[in-house]
Amino acid sequence: MNNFISQVTIIAVGVNNYLDTRLQNLPGTEFDIRNISRLFINNPKTSLFKKKQFNSIINPDSITLRRTISDYVMGRSAKKDVLVFYFSGHGIALGSSDFGFCTKDTVIHPETGAVISVSVVKFSEIINSLKLVDVIPIFIIDACFSGQIAKGLVRTSKETIGNMQDLLQTSLASSYALLCSCGDTQYALEHKDGGIFSKSLTTLGEKGINNKRNNYLLTIKDIFPELEDYVTNQIENSSPKCLLGQTLPDIPLILNPLYKATEISLSQSYINIIIQLWNNGENRVLSPSEILKLCGRGAYGNHNKLSLKPWRLLENVGKTNKRRLTPRGILFVQNKLEVPKTITEDPIKIEFVAKKPIDMVYFKDLNK
Repeated sequence: MNNFISQVTIIAVGVNNYLDTRLQNLPGTEFDIRNISRLFINNPKTSLFKKKQFNSIINPDSITLRRTISDYVMGRSAKKDVLVFYFSGHGIALGSSDFGFCTKDTVIHPETGAVISVSVVKFSEIINSLKLVDVIPIFIIDACFSGQIAKGLVRTSKETIGNMQDLLQTSLASSYALLCSCGDTQYALEHKDGGIFSKSLTTLGEKGINNKRNNYLLTIKDIFPELEDYVTNQIENSSPKCLLGQTLPDIPLILNPLYKATEISLSQSYINIIIQLWNNGENRVLSPSEILKLCGRGAYGNHNKLSLKPWRLLENVGKTNKRRLTPRGILFVQNKLEVPKTITEDPIKIEFVAKKPIDMVYFKDLNK
């Protein structure tokens, strides 16, 4: 899971100013980009990525957006790179099988009221570019999918999102994510200080997800259930949609502010194990069942933890489950080595480290 962090690129696109006056301007879009950038790169409680991984574009024309996608594709060198493509602005259903991202220069035909398709960047264009390289896409789209982009200008398709998923499935197999602000026939509500969906995503992310798994790194799978409830409770008849490929790996998007790291301290039960293995200087090997008999159930359940970094005081004997002191363990019981009294889980490195501020102790400090 952690291996993906350095392979993520975020392209955040916001369009709030349209040259065609029949398209309503969206003053909150700029706030959406600020919120998303805070979530991904500017808030130490949630941000997992470096600033160089985040590329924001405000009011691009169609040429600029296409060039941005092209530059990203041409710059890929690693397999299984991840593109998080965020869009806030007008969207339009194109026929029955495609979706258009409306850029600054999107044009509406004056007589038919239809969007001229070459003036938008099509979802299919982006997918066709990404399939040239081994990229896992995560689309986060804060736009209407009903087709209403201006008063009196409606092009509806009740299958837009499903067709977008079909295109992803056909072109990129089953490793993808598509998170949409609303359903096919619903409207994404926009305010001057940002869209409800993007604000909710940021607010919820900064609040944190409290689940049984106690995740430190949150994926789209972790976030969506609470996001759906959060948005639905604020807006009637509008709820986010999330479509995930069956083989989408667990790609972390943000840190979880509610995460509580596991901490372990050298208590008396741990010391009792060391004493029994030390055996007054005549080191011995004990099986787990023998540890249970000599030291009690608490020690029996904890003897493996004495092998964790940065303690490394116990080890298995060969390929058996029998336990003995390591050379470090022998030095520790001889008061020739001090170790941190408390260790804590580092969820990024997936290992235990000394808890800060570090309290180093000798065996004699604990065996009193």
